[in-house]
Parts: sequence; C-alpha cells; structure tokens
Amino acid sequence: MSDLKEKISVQIHCPVCGKKGTLMVEENIIKTSQRGISAIQVAEDLVCPHSFVSYVDKNLAVRDSFACDFKIVLPDIEVPVQVDDKELKDFDLDIIKLNFIPTMMIRVLYGIFIGERIAIISDLEMINDHFIKFLHYVTVGSFNFHVEMISSIDYKKSKKRFKDYIVLKSGEIVRDNNDIMIKKNLKVPSVIVHQFFAEMDNVSSLIILKSNVQKTFTLMKDLMELNTSLKDDEKLSNLMAIKLFQAKYGTTVGIPYLEMLLYTVEKYHDIKLKKAPEATNFFGLLK
Repeated sequence: MSDLKEKISVQIHCPVCGKKGTLMVEENIIKTSQRGISAIQVAEDLVCPHSFVSYVDKNLAVRDSFACDFKIVLPDIEVPVQVDDKELKDFDLDIIKLNFIPTMMIRVLYGIFIGERIAIISDLEMINDHFIKFLHYVTVGSFNFHVEMISSIDYKKSKKRFKDYIVLKSGEIVRDNNDIMIKKNLKVPSVIVHQFFAEMDNVSSLIILKSNVQKTFTLMKDLMELNTSLKDDEKLSNLMAIKLFQAKYGTTVGIPYLEMLLYTVEKYHDIKLKKAPEATNFFGLLK
C-alpha cells in the first residue's frame, strides 16, 4: 500500500500520434525537482507504439513532449570541458530550463550546428539575456552562433529583416523557408537535449551539454580534415569515416549520428563533401 501512496497519476499524450494516456510516477520525482520540471521517459507500447519524453512541472502539467529515439547512442569520446563557477553566475539555469522548453532547445541547437541564423520571438525581456549568455557558455571554443531575441511587437514591425532567418516562438516554427527543421534531422539533437534536461544536477547537466556540443564540433572538424586529405579519385564513404573515429578515439559512431555530422559539416562550413554514392556506403558497411 505504501508504494501506491507514493505514486501519482500524470496525464500525457504522444507528440507523434496524439494518443492520450495516464502514467503512474513516483511523487517525490515530481515534487522534489529543484528546477520545477521533471523528465518522464515513455517507452514504446506503454501509451502507444512510439517512444517519447514528457516534461512535467510541479502542478502535474505537461510543459513539453517530443519523440526521442533512445536507440541512438552518442559517441563516447573524451573532450576537455570545464565549468567556470564565475561564468555560471552570468545566467540562471533554472530559469532557462523553466522558460525555454526542450523542443525550443532542440531546434536552436540544431540551427547552431548547421550555421543558420535564428530569431526567437520572446517577450521575456528579463530572461532573454540569460539565454544568450547560456548559449555562449555551451558553445565557447566550438561553434559560432547567430541567435537574436526579439519581442512580438518588434518582430511584427521588422519581419522583412528576418526573411532569411529561422524564426521560432515557444518551440514552434514561425518561419523556415527551406524546411531545414525537418524532424528526421532532429533525432541526435533530441537525444543531446534530453540528456541535458534529464540530469537533475545543474552543473552536471551543463557539463553533459557542453561536452556533447564539443564532441559534435570536434567530429565535424575531423570529417573536414579527412575530406581535404582525399585524393582526386577518392570518395568519402561512411565506412571510411567510421574507421577514422574508431582509430582516433576507440569508439564507434552510429549511422544516425554520422549522417547528421555529414549534413552539418556541409551546412555549417558551406562546402560540398566528396561523398561516395549511397549504394557504395551501404555495401561498404556490410563488409
């Protein structure tokens, strides 16, 4: 009976198919969350055929849900990441996690990976500066980013200035002229952001996020160097890239992550890689 008293019901819905369901979760997980929001991982066939993550606040309201492919494994490589306590005082991570939902984070992070200009419509003037400082903190030493915060009124007055931007508001896409934010490309950023939000300790969550951002940047740089080293008659294959990472870091980079890397390298650096045909890549991996 004690177990029943310690659990509470949470109403959730699948972000893919919309099916609703009820989950029984431990009350202390929700009520004692220091930042006021908790990640609930929903496995396949628990509510529906899909796996997803729901973020619930202390009032048991679902703040955000997104599909997350838990089968994707992020590369296990060591990158030097330090957290400066003085810089941590420049922004309030609890406020950021409460006001910038995971879906927004995923899209912003992916936009940074591909070098896109991003405008975020937000009327949270006191918080906007915190978010920009937070982005600078997690990308220092790796990606350059161009993210602007703009109020609803100012955006209406200057829409033309943002015609080439990806424009977001509350996690939703307001403008994406070239359909860059397609769901299939967001699988890896979703896993990265989920790890960030799922970690209860703020310092640890920052280290996890900063580390994953640095890993992505480092592996992109490796691919750039590999591509530059190829002879005129050579093509960059998936197998060639995987072997490079295995030899250099002693780790295996899965195909979903590798596919994202190949795409982000071309977009961020505005180049065309000497990629092998898809058929060659497929049969090469079967060897």
